[in-house]
Amino acid sequence: MQYLCLSNIHFNQTRIPRSIGSLTKLSHLDLSYSGFVGEIPPHIGNLTKLRYLDLSYNSLVAYNLLWMSHLFSLQHIDMSKVNLTFATNWLHEISVLPALSTLYLSSCNLQTLPNLLPYSNFSSTIEIFALGYNHLNGSLPNWLGQFKRLNELDLDSNYFTGPISFVSLSFLCDLKVLVLSNNNFTKLSDDGTPLKCKEYKITAIDISNNQMSGSIPECVGNMRNLKYIYLQNNQFDGLIPQSLGQLTNLAFLDLRSNNLQGSLSEFHLANLSQLIYLGLSNNQLSFNMISSDWNPPFQIHYLLLRSCLVGPQFPLWLQNQKLISLLDLSNCGISDIIPSWFWNISSQIKYLNMSQNAIRGELPMSMNIALEANIDLRSNLLEGRLPRLKNFVRCVSFSNNKFSSGIEL
Repeated sequence: MQYLCLSNIHFNQTRIPRSIGSLTKLSHLDLSYSGFVGEIPPHIGNLTKLRYLDLSYNSLVAYNLLWMSHLFSLQHIDMSKVNLTFATNWLHEISVLPALSTLYLSSCNLQTLPNLLPYSNFSSTIEIFALGYNHLNGSLPNWLGQFKRLNELDLDSNYFTGPISFVSLSFLCDLKVLVLSNNNFTKLSDDGTPLKCKEYKITAIDISNNQMSGSIPECVGNMRNLKYIYLQNNQFDGLIPQSLGQLTNLAFLDLRSNNLQGSLSEFHLANLSQLIYLGLSNNQLSFNMISSDWNPPFQIHYLLLRSCLVGPQFPLWLQNQKLISLLDLSNCGISDIIPSWFWNISSQIKYLNMSQNAIRGELPMSMNIALEANIDLRSNLLEGRLPRLKNFVRCVSFSNNKFSSGIEL
């Protein structure tokens, strides 16, 4: 037998049998999500032809990983949710594997990441290094810069601190995904030294939910393959770099809940033809410099501008946006009348929030909103009769307006 997959077959809290070590021809072993408990039998170390090992999402524990040193053919390891509290030498024991390319050790209760990486081929073979949801702390170790083939680095939800230097990570020219969210990083810096890569392959950066201060480095705009940027819930200040407007592949840009300032113009957005998510809420940004005849190059799906200065006029550039499903224009300084064309594009909207403005006028007698939508138009200056809703809505709020009569049946 060369291939054994027992994933999602529930074994009712039983132990992995030691006899599994007799299946010496196995190259693929998948026991994920199978209800196994107890210590991982070191007899798995007898499976010297094993290339793929997945023991994830059981209730397993390993007191060390010495048994793994015999698995010289191993390329893929996923031991997420395995308790490695006592396996304090785990990195040294794994790094001896000469062919390892993929390592998933999320939610393993790892406590420390060594400052030194033992000499091995590990740094030249590893492509995915995922250690999210552990208890790792301190600053990022310098040996991460030795990973020559790394495609994905995931350190989400740990306790790392200190600054992140893009230049120190610039040796990772093949890196495609960088996830450092939910830590305690303090600054995203560019030390001004020349870039080490002719072209960056990185497509996704997630450094959300940290304590980042200072400005967003201009060098982010040099990473032309970026599709996803998540920097929300930090303390970034200053202006949004205009270089972000050159990221023609960008689909998701989330900068919500920072201290960003200044005005945005069409130059920031002129080349973002692939953009479907724009989150700028809870900053100190002005959106009212965009000209009334501007026609965006994108079709936005999610637009979150809460507490940005958009008004006093209703944003006319929304007129050609036919695919919006989430629109948050709350507390945006709008004192205009909602134009009639808006109700022609609203049938896709599942979440509409234009509360806490000074929006005037009357709503149409029949509002064209998506099925099971959430609508919040509180705290405006709307008047006339409350409208009928064409579809069933999940939640609606019209309070603190000037409506004169109820819904006409």
